[in-house]
Amino acid sequence: MSAANAAAPRADTRGVPPDPRDATVEIDQSVAGAVLRPKLDADVASNVLGKLAAFQRPEALVSPDRGETAVIGAGATSAAASGDMAWSAVQALGARTAGTPEPSRMEPGETARPLGGASGWSTLIAAPDGMDVGLGAEERAAPTPAPTTLVPVQAADAQGIASTDEHTDGAERLMVSAAEPRPAEGRTDAGETPATKPGDGDETANDAPFVAEGLSDAVATEDSAFSYQFAAGAFSDTDAGDVLTYTATLADGSALPTWLRFDPATRTFSGTPGNTDVGTLAVRVIATDSSGSSASDDFTLTVANTNDAPIVVAGLTDTTTTEDVAFTFTVPAGAFADPDTGDSLAYIVTLADGSPLPAWLSFDPATRTFSGTPGNTDVGTLAVRVIATDSSGSSASDDFTLTVANTNDAPTLANPIADRSATEDSAFSYQVPIGAFGDPDAGDSLAYSATLADGSPLPAWLSFDPATRTFSGTPANDDVGTLAVRVIATDGSGSSASDDFTLTVANTNDAPIVVAGLTDTTTTEDAAFTFTVPAGAFADPDTGDSLAYTATLADGSPLPAWLSFDPATRTFSG
Repeated sequence: MSAANAAAPRADTRGVPPDPRDATVEIDQSVAGAVLRPKLDADVASNVLGKLAAFQRPEALVSPDRGETAVIGAGATSAAASGDMAWSAVQALGARTAGTPEPSRMEPGETARPLGGASGWSTLIAAPDGMDVGLGAEERAAPTPAPTTLVPVQAADAQGIASTDEHTDGAERLMVSAAEPRPAEGRTDAGETPATKPGDGDETANDAPFVAEGLSDAVATEDSAFSYQFAAGAFSDTDAGDVLTYTATLADGSALPTWLRFDPATRTFSGTPGNTDVGTLAVRVIATDSSGSSASDDFTLTVANTNDAPIVVAGLTDTTTTEDVAFTFTVPAGAFADPDTGDSLAYIVTLADGSPLPAWLSFDPATRTFSGTPGNTDVGTLAVRVIATDSSGSSASDDFTLTVANTNDAPTLANPIADRSATEDSAFSYQVPIGAFGDPDAGDSLAYSATLADGSPLPAWLSFDPATRTFSGTPANDDVGTLAVRVIATDGSGSSASDDFTLTVANTNDAPIVVAGLTDTTTTEDAAFTFTVPAGAFADPDTGDSLAYTATLADGSPLPAWLSFDPATRTFSG
Protein backbone atom coordinates (compact mmCIF):
# COMPACT_ATOMS: atom_id res chain seq x y z
CA MET A 1 0.00 0.00 0.00
CA SER A 2 1.38 3.41 -0.93
CA ALA A 3 2.33 6.12 1.57
CA ALA A 4 -0.84 7.97 0.69
CA ASN A 5 -2.78 5.21 2.40
CA ALA A 6 -1.38 5.91 5.93
CA ALA A 7 -4.10 6.44 8.55
CA ALA A 8 -5.08 10.07 8.97
CA PRO A 9 -5.18 11.44 12.52
CA ARG A 10 -8.59 12.05 14.12
CA ALA A 11 -9.62 15.59 13.35
CA ASP A 12 -10.11 18.09 16.19
CA THR A 13 -13.33 19.98 15.41
CA ARG A 14 -12.64 22.71 17.97
CA GLY A 15 -11.88 25.88 16.11
CA VAL A 16 -12.78 24.35 12.72
CA PRO A 17 -15.60 26.11 10.90
CA PRO A 18 -18.36 23.71 9.91
CA ASP A 19 -17.98 24.35 6.20
CA PRO A 20 -18.09 20.95 4.47
CA ARG A 21 -15.76 22.31 1.84
CA ASP A 22 -13.03 21.93 4.45
CA ALA A 23 -13.48 18.14 4.54
CA THR A 24 -10.48 16.10 3.42
CA VAL A 25 -10.16 12.82 1.59
CA GLU A 26 -7.13 10.63 1.08
CA ILE A 27 -7.22 8.14 -1.78
CA ASP A 28 -4.81 5.38 -2.75
CA GLN A 29 -5.00 4.67 -6.48
CA SER A 30 -2.75 1.63 -6.45
CA VAL A 31 -4.93 -0.91 -4.62
CA ALA A 32 -7.27 -3.13 -6.54
CA GLY A 33 -10.39 -2.81 -4.38
CA ALA A 34 -11.92 -0.74 -1.60
CA VAL A 35 -14.89 -0.76 0.77
CA LEU A 36 -15.92 2.30 2.82
CA ARG A 37 -19.00 2.53 5.06
CA PRO A 38 -19.38 5.99 6.50
CA LYS A 39 -22.77 7.55 6.91
CA LEU A 40 -22.24 11.24 6.30
CA ASP A 41 -24.54 14.21 6.33
CA ALA A 42 -25.51 15.38 2.88
CA ASP A 43 -23.36 18.55 3.16
CA VAL A 44 -20.29 16.57 4.09
CA ALA A 45 -20.94 14.00 1.43
CA SER A 46 -21.29 16.73 -1.17
CA ASN A 47 -17.94 18.15 -0.16
CA VAL A 48 -16.28 14.74 -0.32
CA LEU A 49 -17.80 14.13 -3.71
CA GLY A 50 -16.26 17.35 -4.86
CA LYS A 51 -12.88 16.34 -3.57
CA LEU A 52 -13.09 12.98 -5.29
CA ALA A 53 -14.30 14.44 -8.54
CA ALA A 54 -11.58 17.03 -8.55
CA PHE A 55 -9.07 14.31 -7.84
CA GLN A 56 -9.62 12.38 -11.06
CA ARG A 57 -12.96 12.33 -12.86
CA PRO A 58 -15.26 15.28 -12.30
CA GLU A 59 -17.89 13.71 -14.52
CA ALA A 60 -18.34 11.01 -11.86
CA LEU A 61 -19.75 13.49 -9.29
CA VAL A 62 -23.37 12.93 -8.32
CA SER A 63 -24.96 15.42 -5.85
CA PRO A 64 -26.66 13.70 -2.91
CA ASP A 65 -30.27 14.09 -1.97
CA ARG A 66 -30.94 15.95 1.29
CA GLY A 67 -30.73 13.60 4.22
CA GLU A 68 -28.85 10.94 2.24
CA THR A 69 -25.13 10.42 1.83
CA ALA A 70 -22.94 9.46 -1.04
CA VAL A 71 -19.24 9.33 -1.71
CA ILE A 72 -18.40 8.50 -5.30
CA GLY A 73 -14.96 7.97 -6.73
CA ALA A 74 -13.87 7.43 -10.30
CA GLY A 75 -11.05 5.54 -11.83
CA ALA A 76 -8.96 3.70 -9.30
CA THR A 77 -10.85 5.24 -6.35
CA SER A 78 -13.54 3.87 -4.06
CA ALA A 79 -17.07 4.98 -3.26
CA ALA A 80 -19.78 4.67 -0.60
CA ALA A 81 -23.39 5.73 -0.50
CA SER A 82 -26.67 5.04 1.28
CA GLY A 83 -30.20 4.45 0.16
CA ASP A 84 -31.59 5.40 -3.21
CA MET A 85 -28.96 8.09 -3.61
CA ALA A 86 -26.28 5.44 -3.51
CA TRP A 87 -28.05 3.48 -6.19
CA SER A 88 -28.26 6.57 -8.36
CA ALA A 89 -24.57 7.18 -7.80
CA VAL A 90 -23.73 3.67 -8.90
CA GLN A 91 -25.83 4.02 -11.97
CA ALA A 92 -24.20 7.30 -12.81
CA LEU A 93 -20.74 5.92 -12.39
CA GLY A 94 -21.60 2.84 -14.40
CA ALA A 95 -22.99 4.96 -17.24
CA ARG A 96 -19.68 6.77 -17.45
CA THR A 97 -17.81 3.52 -17.81
CA ALA A 98 -18.18 2.18 -21.30
CA GLY A 99 -19.23 -1.40 -21.61
CA THR A 100 -19.93 -1.87 -17.91
CA PRO A 101 -23.14 -3.83 -17.23
CA GLU A 102 -25.81 -2.35 -14.97
CA PRO A 103 -24.79 -2.74 -11.32
CA SER A 104 -26.94 -4.81 -9.03
CA ARG A 105 -27.80 -4.62 -5.26
CA MET A 106 -26.50 -7.14 -2.76
CA GLU A 107 -27.03 -7.78 0.98
CA PRO A 108 -24.34 -7.11 3.65
CA GLY A 109 -21.90 -9.98 3.86
CA GLU A 110 -22.71 -11.19 0.36
CA THR A 111 -19.74 -11.80 -1.90
CA ALA A 112 -19.42 -9.14 -4.60
CA ARG A 113 -19.77 -10.29 -8.16
CA PRO A 114 -17.37 -8.95 -10.80
CA LEU A 115 -19.48 -7.33 -13.50
CA GLY A 116 -16.92 -7.13 -16.27
CA GLY A 117 -16.80 -4.59 -19.06
CA ALA A 118 -14.60 -3.19 -21.74
CA SER A 119 -13.01 -0.68 -19.42
CA GLY A 120 -12.03 -3.36 -16.93
CA TRP A 121 -14.04 -1.75 -14.05
CA SER A 122 -17.01 -3.04 -12.11
CA THR A 123 -19.22 -1.36 -9.45
CA LEU A 124 -20.93 -3.06 -6.52
CA ILE A 125 -23.36 -1.92 -3.87
CA ALA A 126 -24.88 -3.70 -0.85
CA ALA A 127 -27.76 -3.25 1.62
CA PRO A 128 -31.27 -1.85 1.12
CA ASP A 129 -32.32 1.74 1.74
CA GLY A 130 -31.46 3.30 5.11
CA MET A 131 -28.58 0.95 5.95
CA ASP A 132 -24.82 1.31 5.63
CA VAL A 133 -23.72 0.36 2.17
CA GLY A 134 -20.52 -0.07 0.27
CA LEU A 135 -19.69 0.73 -3.30
CA GLY A 136 -16.54 -0.87 -4.60
CA ALA A 137 -14.56 -0.11 -7.73
CA GLU A 138 -12.21 -2.87 -8.73
CA GLU A 139 -9.49 -2.75 -11.38
CA ARG A 140 -9.22 -6.20 -12.81
CA ALA A 141 -5.78 -7.51 -13.72
CA ALA A 142 -7.32 -10.57 -15.31
CA PRO A 143 -10.63 -11.24 -17.11
CA THR A 144 -12.12 -12.72 -13.90
CA PRO A 145 -11.03 -10.88 -10.71
CA ALA A 146 -11.24 -12.42 -7.24
CA PRO A 147 -14.48 -11.72 -5.31
CA THR A 148 -14.61 -9.00 -2.66
CA THR A 149 -16.64 -9.49 0.57
CA LEU A 150 -18.47 -6.47 1.97
CA VAL A 151 -18.51 -6.26 5.82
CA PRO A 152 -21.32 -4.07 7.27
CA VAL A 153 -20.36 -1.67 10.10
CA GLN A 154 -22.34 0.66 12.37
CA ALA A 155 -23.05 4.13 11.11
CA ALA A 156 -21.06 7.06 12.46
CA ASP A 157 -22.77 9.84 14.37
CA ALA A 158 -25.43 11.35 12.11
CA GLN A 159 -24.28 14.88 13.12
CA GLY A 160 -20.82 14.44 11.64
CA ILE A 161 -17.76 12.30 11.48
CA ALA A 162 -14.24 13.14 12.55
CA SER A 163 -12.50 10.35 10.66
CA THR A 164 -13.27 7.01 9.09
CA ASP A 165 -10.95 4.11 8.46
CA GLU A 166 -13.04 1.06 7.51
CA HIS A 167 -11.80 -1.62 5.18
CA THR A 168 -11.63 -5.36 4.61
CA ASP A 169 -8.36 -7.26 4.73
CA GLY A 170 -6.28 -6.48 1.68
CA ALA A 171 -8.67 -3.78 0.52
CA GLU A 172 -8.21 -0.13 -0.34
CA ARG A 173 -8.48 2.36 2.58
CA LEU A 174 -10.26 5.65 2.01
CA MET A 175 -10.18 8.15 4.90
CA VAL A 176 -12.57 11.06 5.30
CA SER A 177 -12.17 13.88 7.80
CA ALA A 178 -14.95 16.42 8.11
CA ALA A 179 -16.34 18.99 10.50
CA GLU A 180 -19.91 19.09 11.77
CA PRO A 181 -22.18 19.58 8.79
CA ARG A 182 -24.51 22.48 8.36
CA PRO A 183 -28.24 21.76 8.27
CA ALA A 184 -29.84 20.83 4.98
CA GLU A 185 -32.33 23.34 3.60
CA GLY A 186 -34.46 20.96 1.56
CA ARG A 187 -34.64 17.73 -0.34
CA THR A 188 -34.90 16.79 -4.01
CA ASP A 189 -35.68 13.54 -5.71
CA ALA A 190 -32.93 11.00 -6.09
CA GLY A 191 -30.42 11.86 -8.74
CA GLU A 192 -31.39 15.53 -8.97
CA THR A 193 -29.13 18.37 -8.08
CA PRO A 194 -30.50 20.67 -5.33
CA ALA A 195 -31.19 24.25 -6.24
CA THR A 196 -28.41 25.35 -3.91
CA LYS A 197 -25.58 23.39 -2.44
CA PRO A 198 -23.48 24.21 0.61
CA GLY A 199 -20.07 25.14 -0.55
CA ASP A 200 -21.45 26.42 -3.90
CA GLY A 201 -22.25 29.94 -2.76
CA ASP A 202 -25.34 29.25 -0.66
CA GLU A 203 -25.55 32.30 1.63
CA THR A 204 -28.90 31.37 3.23
CA ALA A 205 -27.73 28.25 5.11
CA ASN A 206 -26.85 29.00 8.78
CA ASP A 207 -23.42 28.04 10.03
CA ALA A 208 -23.32 26.88 13.65
CA PRO A 209 -20.91 28.63 16.01
CA PHE A 210 -17.63 26.88 16.69
CA VAL A 211 -14.91 26.92 19.34
CA ALA A 212 -12.13 29.15 18.12
CA GLU A 213 -10.00 29.15 21.27
CA GLY A 214 -10.35 26.49 23.93
CA LEU A 215 -11.33 27.87 27.34
CA SER A 216 -8.48 27.84 29.82
CA ASP A 217 -8.91 26.23 33.22
CA ALA A 218 -9.31 28.54 36.21
CA VAL A 219 -8.50 28.48 39.91
CA ALA A 220 -10.49 30.08 42.74
CA THR A 221 -9.64 30.22 46.42
CA GLU A 222 -12.06 29.48 49.21
CA ASP A 223 -13.39 32.60 50.93
CA SER A 224 -11.82 34.86 48.29
CA ALA A 225 -13.72 36.75 45.59
CA PHE A 226 -13.37 35.00 42.23
CA SER A 227 -13.74 36.50 38.75
CA TYR A 228 -13.03 34.90 35.40
CA GLN A 229 -13.85 36.36 31.98
CA PHE A 230 -13.27 34.21 28.94
CA ALA A 231 -12.02 35.84 25.78
CA ALA A 232 -14.41 37.42 23.31
CA GLY A 233 -12.79 35.29 20.61
CA ALA A 234 -13.26 31.98 22.39
CA PHE A 235 -16.22 31.19 20.10
CA SER A 236 -16.81 32.33 16.54
CA ASP A 237 -19.54 32.28 13.88
CA THR A 238 -18.80 32.35 10.16
CA ASP A 239 -22.15 33.91 9.41
CA ALA A 240 -21.60 37.61 8.90
CA GLY A 241 -23.49 39.69 11.42
CA ASP A 242 -24.56 36.71 13.52
CA VAL A 243 -24.52 37.54 17.26
CA LEU A 244 -23.68 34.94 19.87
CA THR A 245 -25.38 34.68 23.24
CA TYR A 246 -23.80 32.81 26.11
CA THR A 247 -25.08 30.51 28.82
CA ALA A 248 -23.23 28.39 31.37
CA THR A 249 -23.96 25.15 33.18
CA LEU A 250 -21.91 22.38 34.67
CA ALA A 251 -20.58 19.91 32.14
CA ASP A 252 -23.33 17.45 32.97
CA GLY A 253 -25.95 20.08 32.16
CA SER A 254 -26.89 20.82 35.77
CA ALA A 255 -27.03 24.36 37.11
CA LEU A 256 -23.99 26.22 38.41
CA PRO A 257 -23.54 26.07 42.20
CA THR A 258 -25.18 28.89 44.09
CA TRP A 259 -21.90 30.65 44.85
CA LEU A 260 -20.95 30.93 41.16
CA ARG A 261 -22.72 33.50 38.96
CA PHE A 262 -22.35 34.00 35.22
CA ASP A 263 -22.95 37.31 33.45
CA PRO A 264 -23.59 36.50 29.77
CA ALA A 265 -23.25 40.14 28.73
CA THR A 266 -19.65 40.35 29.95
CA ARG A 267 -18.86 36.63 29.65
CA THR A 268 -17.78 36.74 33.30
CA PHE A 269 -17.99 34.18 36.09
CA SER A 270 -17.87 35.57 39.63
CA GLY A 271 -18.56 34.63 43.23
CA THR A 272 -16.93 33.69 46.53
CA PRO A 273 -16.68 29.94 47.20
CA GLY A 274 -17.06 28.63 50.74
CA ASN A 275 -15.47 25.70 52.47
CA THR A 276 -18.06 23.25 51.11
CA ASP A 277 -17.23 24.37 47.58
CA VAL A 278 -13.59 23.23 47.73
CA GLY A 279 -12.83 20.83 44.88
CA THR A 280 -13.16 20.88 41.10
CA LEU A 281 -16.02 21.80 38.81
CA ALA A 282 -16.36 20.95 35.13
CA VAL A 283 -18.01 24.08 33.72
CA ARG A 284 -19.58 24.29 30.25
CA VAL A 285 -19.99 27.48 28.26
CA ILE A 286 -22.53 27.36 25.39
CA ALA A 287 -22.45 29.91 22.59
CA THR A 288 -25.73 30.07 20.65
CA ASP A 289 -26.38 31.99 17.43
CA SER A 290 -29.59 33.67 16.35
CA SER A 291 -30.74 30.50 14.59
CA GLY A 292 -30.42 28.38 17.70
CA SER A 293 -27.30 26.54 16.61
CA SER A 294 -24.65 26.30 19.28
CA ALA A 295 -21.17 25.24 20.22
CA SER A 296 -19.79 24.56 23.66
CA ASP A 297 -16.54 24.11 25.47
CA ASP A 298 -15.73 22.91 28.97
CA PHE A 299 -13.13 24.16 31.40
CA THR A 300 -12.10 23.00 34.86
CA LEU A 301 -12.62 25.37 37.77
CA THR A 302 -10.58 24.34 40.80
CA VAL A 303 -11.53 25.79 44.19
CA ALA A 304 -8.42 25.68 46.39
CA ASN A 305 -8.84 25.21 50.10
CA THR A 306 -8.14 27.93 52.66
CA ASN A 307 -7.58 26.49 56.09
CA ASP A 308 -10.53 27.03 58.41
CA ALA A 309 -9.91 27.01 62.13
CA PRO A 310 -11.72 24.39 64.20
CA ILE A 311 -15.00 25.48 65.77
CA VAL A 312 -16.86 24.72 68.98
CA VAL A 313 -19.96 22.79 67.98
CA ALA A 314 -21.34 21.96 71.43
CA GLY A 315 -20.05 23.81 74.48
CA LEU A 316 -18.58 21.63 77.21
CA THR A 317 -20.89 21.14 80.19
CA ASP A 318 -19.73 21.76 83.75
CA THR A 319 -19.11 18.64 85.80
CA THR A 320 -18.74 17.62 89.46
CA THR A 321 -16.69 15.03 91.26
CA THR A 322 -16.22 14.11 94.92
CA GLU A 323 -13.15 14.14 97.10
CA ASP A 324 -11.53 10.71 97.50
CA VAL A 325 -13.66 9.28 94.65
CA ALA A 326 -12.15 8.28 91.26
CA PHE A 327 -13.17 10.79 88.57
CA THR A 328 -13.40 10.37 84.78
CA PHE A 329 -14.79 12.65 82.08
CA THR A 330 -14.55 12.32 78.27
CA VAL A 331 -14.88 15.34 76.01
CA PRO A 332 -17.61 14.41 73.47
CA ALA A 333 -16.32 13.62 69.98
CA GLY A 334 -18.68 16.20 68.52
CA ALA A 335 -17.72 19.03 70.86
CA PHE A 336 -15.30 20.44 68.25
CA ALA A 337 -15.30 20.19 64.47
CA ASP A 338 -13.11 21.31 61.57
CA PRO A 339 -14.84 22.73 58.49
CA ASP A 340 -12.00 21.45 56.28
CA THR A 341 -12.85 18.02 54.94
CA GLY A 342 -10.36 15.42 56.10
CA ASP A 343 -8.64 17.68 58.63
CA SER A 344 -7.90 16.01 61.98
CA LEU A 345 -7.87 17.58 65.44
CA ALA A 346 -5.34 17.20 68.26
CA TYR A 347 -6.34 18.01 71.83
CA ILE A 348 -4.50 19.63 74.74
CA VAL A 349 -5.79 20.91 78.09
CA THR A 350 -4.80 23.51 80.67
CA LEU A 351 -6.53 25.48 83.35
CA ALA A 352 -8.40 28.48 81.98
CA ASP A 353 -5.51 30.78 82.93
CA GLY A 354 -3.10 28.67 80.89
CA SER A 355 -1.44 26.99 83.86
CA PRO A 356 -1.05 23.20 84.03
CA LEU A 357 -3.69 20.89 85.44
CA PRO A 358 -3.31 20.02 89.15
CA ALA A 359 -1.26 16.94 89.90
CA TRP A 360 -4.28 14.79 90.68
CA LEU A 361 -5.93 15.41 87.29
CA SER A 362 -4.58 13.86 84.07
CA PHE A 363 -5.76 14.06 80.42
CA ASP A 364 -5.39 11.50 77.61
CA PRO A 365 -5.50 13.38 74.26
CA ALA A 366 -6.01 10.18 72.25
CA THR A 367 -9.29 9.42 74.03
CA ARG A 368 -10.05 13.02 75.11
CA THR A 369 -10.47 11.73 78.69
CA PHE A 370 -9.81 13.36 82.07
CA SER A 371 -9.15 11.09 85.08
CA GLY A 372 -7.87 11.21 88.66
CA THR A 373 -8.86 11.09 92.33
CA PRO A 374 -9.00 14.45 94.12
CA GLY A 375 -7.93 14.72 97.76
CA ASN A 376 -9.14 16.94 100.53
CA THR A 377 -6.88 19.78 99.45
CA ASP A 378 -8.40 19.63 95.96
CA VAL A 379 -11.90 20.47 97.19
CA GLY A 380 -13.23 23.52 95.36
CA THR A 381 -13.67 24.54 91.71
CA LEU A 382 -11.37 24.43 88.69
CA ALA A 383 -11.82 26.30 85.40
CA VAL A 384 -10.52 23.83 82.79
CA ARG A 385 -9.77 24.69 79.15
CA VAL A 386 -9.83 22.19 76.25
CA ILE A 387 -8.01 23.25 73.07
CA ALA A 388 -8.59 21.54 69.68
CA THR A 389 -5.86 22.22 67.07
CA ASP A 390 -5.94 21.30 63.37
CA SER A 391 -3.04 20.22 61.20
CA SER A 392 -2.32 23.83 60.20
CA GLY A 393 -1.99 24.97 63.81
CA SER A 394 -5.31 26.79 64.00
CA SER A 395 -7.31 26.10 67.13
CA ALA A 396 -10.52 26.57 69.06
CA SER A 397 -11.07 26.21 72.80
CA ASP A 398 -13.83 25.92 75.34
CA ASP A 399 -13.83 26.11 79.15
CA PHE A 400 -15.83 24.14 81.67
CA THR A 401 -16.02 24.21 85.46
CA LEU A 402 -14.95 21.15 87.42
CA THR A 403 -16.26 21.20 90.99
CA VAL A 404 -14.67 18.90 93.59
CA ALA A 405 -17.23 18.33 96.35
CA ASN A 406 -16.01 17.77 99.89
CA THR A 407 -16.16 14.45 101.71
CA ASN A 408 -16.00 15.14 105.48
CA ASP A 409 -12.70 14.33 107.09
CA ALA A 410 -12.54 13.89 110.86
CA PRO A 411 -10.38 16.28 112.84
CA THR A 412 -6.87 15.08 113.58
CA LEU A 413 -4.47 15.48 116.49
CA ALA A 414 -1.76 17.65 115.14
CA ASN A 415 0.25 18.22 118.35
CA PRO A 416 -0.29 16.06 121.45
CA ILE A 417 -1.18 17.96 124.62
CA ALA A 418 1.59 18.03 127.22
CA ASP A 419 0.94 16.92 130.80
CA ARG A 420 0.28 19.69 133.32
CA SER A 421 0.75 20.31 137.11
CA ALA A 422 -1.34 22.19 139.66
CA THR A 423 -0.65 22.96 143.34
CA GLU A 424 -3.09 22.44 146.13
CA ASP A 425 -4.67 25.62 147.30
CA SER A 426 -3.18 27.54 144.31
CA ALA A 427 -5.19 28.83 141.33
CA PHE A 428 -4.67 26.71 138.19
CA SER A 429 -5.16 27.74 134.47
CA TYR A 430 -4.22 25.99 131.21
CA GLN A 431 -5.21 26.78 127.58
CA VAL A 432 -5.08 23.99 124.97
CA PRO A 433 -2.94 25.26 122.06
CA ILE A 434 -4.90 26.26 118.89
CA GLY A 435 -2.76 23.93 116.80
CA ALA A 436 -3.28 20.88 118.94
CA PHE A 437 -6.06 19.68 116.60
CA GLY A 438 -6.65 20.22 112.91
CA ASP A 439 -9.36 19.50 110.32
CA PRO A 440 -8.45 18.52 106.73
CA ASP A 441 -11.69 20.00 105.47
CA ALA A 442 -11.02 23.51 104.36
CA GLY A 443 -13.19 25.94 106.29
CA ASP A 444 -14.38 23.39 108.79
CA SER A 445 -14.45 24.71 112.40
CA LEU A 446 -13.87 22.71 115.58
CA ALA A 447 -15.76 22.68 118.86
CA TYR A 448 -13.97 21.62 122.03
CA SER A 449 -15.05 19.73 125.17
CA ALA A 450 -13.26 18.05 128.12
CA THR A 451 -13.87 15.13 130.47
CA LEU A 452 -11.79 12.78 132.49
CA ALA A 453 -10.18 10.05 130.40
CA ASP A 454 -12.81 7.59 131.49
CA GLY A 455 -15.51 9.85 130.18
CA SER A 456 -16.64 11.03 133.60
CA PRO A 457 -16.98 14.73 134.31
CA LEU A 458 -14.15 16.88 135.50
CA PRO A 459 -13.86 17.30 139.28
CA ALA A 460 -15.77 20.17 140.78
CA TRP A 461 -12.73 22.31 141.32
CA LEU A 462 -11.73 22.08 137.59
CA SER A 463 -13.69 23.89 134.87
CA PHE A 464 -13.18 24.10 131.05
CA ASP A 465 -14.12 27.00 128.74
CA PRO A 466 -14.61 25.57 125.15
CA ALA A 467 -14.56 28.99 123.55
CA THR A 468 -11.08 29.68 124.81
CA ARG A 469 -10.01 26.06 125.21
CA THR A 470 -9.01 26.92 128.85
CA PHE A 471 -8.98 24.83 132.05
CA SER A 472 -9.13 26.69 135.43
CA GLY A 473 -9.71 26.10 139.20
CA THR A 474 -8.04 25.82 142.62
CA PRO A 475 -7.43 22.31 143.86
CA ALA A 476 -7.80 21.61 147.58
CA ASN A 477 -6.08 19.17 149.81
CA ASP A 478 -8.57 16.51 148.74
CA ASP A 479 -7.68 17.14 145.12
CA VAL A 480 -4.04 16.36 145.59
CA GLY A 481 -3.07 13.59 143.23
CA THR A 482 -3.28 12.99 139.44
CA LEU A 483 -6.10 13.35 136.95
CA ALA A 484 -6.27 11.87 133.40
CA VAL A 485 -7.99 14.62 131.45
CA ARG A 486 -9.37 14.22 127.86
CA VAL A 487 -9.82 17.06 125.36
CA ILE A 488 -12.22 16.37 122.44
CA ALA A 489 -12.27 18.40 119.15
CA THR A 490 -15.45 17.94 117.06
CA ASP A 491 -16.10 19.25 113.49
CA GLY A 492 -19.36 20.43 111.99
CA SER A 493 -20.25 16.94 110.81
CA GLY A 494 -19.85 15.43 114.28
CA SER A 495 -16.57 13.72 113.57
CA SER A 496 -14.02 14.16 116.34
CA ALA A 497 -10.52 13.61 117.57
CA SER A 498 -9.24 13.61 121.18
CA ASP A 499 -6.12 13.61 123.26
CA ASP A 500 -5.49 12.85 126.95
CA PHE A 501 -3.05 14.55 129.27
CA THR A 502 -2.18 14.08 132.97
CA LEU A 503 -2.93 16.85 135.45
CA THR A 504 -0.99 16.42 138.69
CA VAL A 505 -2.14 18.33 141.83
CA ALA A 506 0.84 18.77 144.12
CA ASN A 507 0.28 18.74 147.90
CA THR A 508 0.68 21.67 150.31
CA ASN A 509 1.18 20.39 153.96
CA ASP A 510 -1.74 20.83 156.36
CA ALA A 511 -1.22 20.72 160.23
CA PRO A 512 -2.90 17.96 162.22
CA ILE A 513 -6.18 18.90 163.76
CA VAL A 514 -8.01 17.98 167.02
CA VAL A 515 -10.88 15.96 165.94
CA ALA A 516 -12.29 15.05 169.36
CA GLY A 517 -11.19 16.97 172.41
CA LEU A 518 -9.66 14.96 175.28
CA THR A 519 -11.93 14.45 178.23
CA ASP A 520 -10.78 15.22 181.76
CA THR A 521 -10.04 12.22 183.96
CA THR A 522 -9.44 11.40 187.71
CA THR A 523 -7.25 8.99 189.60
CA THR A 524 -6.63 8.11 193.28
CA GLU A 525 -3.51 8.42 195.29
CA ASP A 526 -1.63 5.23 195.67
CA ALA A 527 -3.84 3.70 193.01
CA ALA A 528 -2.37 2.72 189.57
CA PHE A 529 -3.50 5.13 186.84
CA THR A 530 -3.75 4.53 183.06
CA PHE A 531 -5.32 6.57 180.22
CA THR A 532 -5.05 6.12 176.43
CA VAL A 533 -5.60 9.05 174.09
CA PRO A 534 -8.24 7.97 171.50
CA ALA A 535 -6.89 7.22 168.01
CA GLY A 536 -9.28 9.68 166.45
CA ALA A 537 -8.57 12.47 168.81
CA PHE A 538 -6.22 14.00 166.27
CA ALA A 539 -6.16 13.87 162.43
CA ASP A 540 -4.01 15.13 159.58
CA PRO A 541 -5.70 16.60 156.44
CA ASP A 542 -2.79 15.54 154.30
CA THR A 543 -3.61 12.24 152.88
CA GLY A 544 -1.13 9.63 154.04
CA ASP A 545 0.47 11.82 156.58
CA SER A 546 1.22 10.07 159.95
CA LEU A 547 1.14 11.59 163.46
CA ALA A 548 3.69 11.30 166.27
CA TYR A 549 2.57 12.02 169.81
CA THR A 550 4.24 13.74 172.81
CA ALA A 551 2.89 14.97 176.17
CA THR A 552 3.78 17.85 178.54
CA LEU A 553 1.99 19.85 181.18
CA ALA A 554 -0.25 22.49 179.77
CA ASP A 555 2.44 25.10 180.39
CA GLY A 556 4.83 23.02 178.40
CA SER A 557 6.82 21.84 181.34
CA PRO A 558 7.52 18.12 181.71
CA LEU A 559 5.13 15.68 183.24
CA PRO A 560 5.66 15.00 186.94
CA ALA A 561 7.89 12.11 187.76
CA TRP A 562 5.12 9.72 188.75
CA LEU A 563 3.33 10.17 185.35
CA SER A 564 4.77 8.64 182.15
CA PHE A 565 3.48 8.75 178.50
CA ASP A 566 3.97 6.05 175.85
CA PRO A 567 3.76 7.82 172.37
CA ALA A 568 3.43 4.55 170.52
CA THR A 569 0.27 3.62 172.39
CA ARG A 570 -0.69 7.15 173.32
CA THR A 571 -1.05 5.89 176.91
CA PHE A 572 -0.49 7.71 180.22
CA SER A 573 0.36 5.58 183.31
CA GLY A 574 1.66 5.90 186.86
